[in-house]
Amino acid sequence: MRNLRAGSLSKKGGKQSAIGGTVRRDAGAVPALVLAFLLLSGFTACAHRGTPEGSRAAAPPASRCAAPVETVVSLIAGNLETDLSHLSASIRSLGSEFADQYEKTPFIAPEEERQWLARAKTEKKTTGFLLQDEGKEPAYQADLPAYLVYRDGHFDPGVWRELKAFLALAPSFRLAFETFDYSWVYLATARETMMIYPYLPLSEATNNYPLTAQVFYTAADYANRTFGWTEPYLDLVGAGMMVTVSWPIFLDNELLGVASRDITLNQLAARTLAPVGGSKAGLTAFIVNRNGMVIANSDPAAMKEVNEANEQAKAAVLHYRTVAPPGSAAVLSSFDLYNRACEEVLTLARENRNDEFLHGIVQSGGAAHR
Repeated sequence: MRNLRAGSLSKKGGKQSAIGGTVRRDAGAVPALVLAFLLLSGFTACAHRGTPEGSRAAAPPASRCAAPVETVVSLIAGNLETDLSHLSASIRSLGSEFADQYEKTPFIAPEEERQWLARAKTEKKTTGFLLQDEGKEPAYQADLPAYLVYRDGHFDPGVWRELKAFLALAPSFRLAFETFDYSWVYLATARETMMIYPYLPLSEATNNYPLTAQVFYTAADYANRTFGWTEPYLDLVGAGMMVTVSWPIFLDNELLGVASRDITLNQLAARTLAPVGGSKAGLTAFIVNRNGMVIANSDPAAMKEVNEANEQAKAAVLHYRTVAPPGSAAVLSSFDLYNRACEEVLTLARENRNDEFLHGIVQSGGAAHR
């Protein structure tokens, strides 16, 4: 998630002023995430426009300068980007480990195949394996991986080879999850096999059939052999807003599959936005995607609105926009300030593609909160 834009808003004399900043983005693209701040008292925003990194224009007089807020914006946006970069690196490492392990894993003997099949259970074209000695299926998100095959009971030597290679990866999957405790860590192969940690019961795992048609599989950037990200979405098993990052795994020129992580954005945002949570200075922060879809807000009342709207729709629908994007099912927030602020920052993002910090004005006739 290397396209990240940050913004800050302040209030003086009953009107809202906006100041924002950007951190690494692809040229010509609206950022994948927008991080915005609302400062509701005691601050006068800088009036100058942002300039590209390395060519900073002269700052306004100290009495009008927003440098302290720019510093906070840069720090928090940088922390968020660093977290996402580390998460990306963790799945690349898992993908590389699988490719190495697969290459040195021999095809298994018929007797070993029979041992796997003796522990197999199939539901709705999906096969899971109960490898524990007691033979009982572990609980949802138990502290062990699930091994799955999405082939309607049909196996070939390559599938068995992949399953055997998976066994050696269990410690690394556990370590990756515990180091970045945001949600699922998994690997899906071109032969329709899957390893996922923590444990996913077979009754839930059937929802991923067919495996290679799922968004987490298609999200990887195969052409450039690099990371791909999904748009934020609402997890239907109750984990809240999530994104998935996927890394394509190649062995020479053979595509083996993808390594992926689901990142629970509520957890990520809570850690990132913690410095402004309950701020006595009146500082509020929110994160939206490139279309204004709301991911997180440090204001509890605003976050309650997000959760209620998304839960009612069973999808991620709440947006901070003054007009719904064409062709979308967006539900607009009742917070006028957030709607107007988001419109301003998205407009600035499009018009100032190379700027490090963005400055603008947001007008709102009422208070920031209902």
